[in-house]
Amino acid sequence: MIADRFLQSRSDLETALNGLVQLGSDTKRTTSWLEVVQGLLTPVREPLLVVVLGESQSGKSTLISALLDPSLQAPDTGPGAGRVCLFQYGEKKSVEISEHLSELSLPLSVLRDFKVVDPPGVEKISAEDRQLIHDFIQQADLVLVVLSLANPWTQAIWDFAGSLDKGCLKNVVFVLQKADRRDPGEIDVIQRHFADVATQKIGFDPPMFAVSAQNALLARNTGSENDRLSIEKQFDPLQEQINLVVTQTGGRTEKLRSACQIAQVLLHEISSELRTAFDAMVHDETCVTRVQTLLQTRKEQTLRHVTDLLLQIERTSKEASARELPLLKDQLSLVHVWEALRGQFPQPRDFQLQIDKASRESIERQIEETAQLLENDLRGIWPQLHDLVDQQVTSSLKADIPNAPPDFGRQRRELLQAIQMAMNARAAGSNLEEELVRLSRRTALWLRLPAAAAVLCGVTALLALKISFAIAAWAAGLTAFALALGVAFAFYRRTKILRAYQQQTQRRVAELVEIISWQFNDTIDSFHNQLAAGFEPLAADCRTQRERVAPLLERAEELQRRFIEIASRLR
Repeated sequence: MIADRFLQSRSDLETALNGLVQLGSDTKRTTSWLEVVQGLLTPVREPLLVVVLGESQSGKSTLISALLDPSLQAPDTGPGAGRVCLFQYGEKKSVEISEHLSELSLPLSVLRDFKVVDPPGVEKISAEDRQLIHDFIQQADLVLVVLSLANPWTQAIWDFAGSLDKGCLKNVVFVLQKADRRDPGEIDVIQRHFADVATQKIGFDPPMFAVSAQNALLARNTGSENDRLSIEKQFDPLQEQINLVVTQTGGRTEKLRSACQIAQVLLHEISSELRTAFDAMVHDETCVTRVQTLLQTRKEQTLRHVTDLLLQIERTSKEASARELPLLKDQLSLVHVWEALRGQFPQPRDFQLQIDKASRESIERQIEETAQLLENDLRGIWPQLHDLVDQQVTSSLKADIPNAPPDFGRQRRELLQAIQMAMNARAAGSNLEEELVRLSRRTALWLRLPAAAAVLCGVTALLALKISFAIAAWAAGLTAFALALGVAFAFYRRTKILRAYQQQTQRRVAELVEIISWQFNDTIDSFHNQLAAGFEPLAADCRTQRERVAPLLERAEELQRRFIEIASRLR
């Protein structure tokens, strides 16, 4: 198709302008702003106006059919015959505008891009027709002057061309039609003749392009591939010249360039606003990230304090257990074993050692000191976070961040109370003392057997001294064996009780550390969650702004690139 480069630029510009309208609507531009952009589309969408001049039987209608569409044929008979015919896009109809002008609407896609003025032969036109044609030529984007190689000696078309304003000649392309009726040598002679006439009539020798529109139509409908390629090669110089005329500086190209420049200015306004909003959002996001990082860092620091506390508690508990062990051994001395053998069994309170009370007081003191330290540390976070937000955040939502910090004192009291209750519950549910009493009683019961045997054997030995020394010696040996067996069993049971005590103590220490760790971690998580919740609206606003602004900014930048590329083609 002719003027394809211009039409491509026009199509790209129309698409970009439609994108700008949509972008303006999405960014809530004013109605007047949208109307300005819509106004830019009007000259862009306007079809190119092509005027075809020539004498009767010069082949201008055939040329129009070959260049644009075979259906573009001016009526030879009827009311419209002999008038200037204007082809335009629309439902098929013919309207007689005046006795000199007829408008023919056809639903041809090519007429979306071109309006074609096809007047009668210039030798037949009246003075009124001539003025009407001159008016069309003044507005035309392209004027095709068709000269017939079959009858090159007439002067009517040259007289008409000579009457044109010099400014209109820049849009004129001279076409030598019916090249199939002349040999190449004859065409050269005729072209030299036309060059001389042109110099006389219009003042310069214009480019002229010899073509055969009839052969082009035949090749398009019934010709071979080689024929079509040959015809296309013949038409290439003409189409290139038409491209140059249509895209030259001034005229329609200037309208496109102007629309492109205005669109770039309007787009720059949107892009600047979006870029400012995006940069502010990124700045706020950075600030929110710093807040979140600060909170995470301080939380990790707080958890390290708790870890140190747990190590201290574990160490204190183990030291207490180590101090309790000698006292427990004293409870399991031979004196207490003898009392157990006599039926004086130990009670659980006998194993409630005072050292455990001292260790618990030490642990509670360490917990309270750590809780106070954490409270002071957590109190320092709030003003630091508020200063960071007040000084750097641009969003109006920063006013929604609570001014009052979380109740640190209440959280500390609740933490200590929860730990105290957990430790009391653990102490109340502990069965260490009962386990020690049970093992001690069982040991005493089992020791009664070897003790009774030793007593029996001893009495037997004393009585046997009067009867037989051998029997007395044997009974004495059994007494010694029973005593040795009882002592060994007592030591074995003592070792077992001490081992049970150590295992129970380790379990109690682990449970204590776990309880304290859970309570501290729960309190720290609750505190930091309250802090994070205070800044969540700001973070949510940043996410919402990014989801809204980022796509719009990306579209604006893409439109900028497209307008720049289109503007480079329209230079």
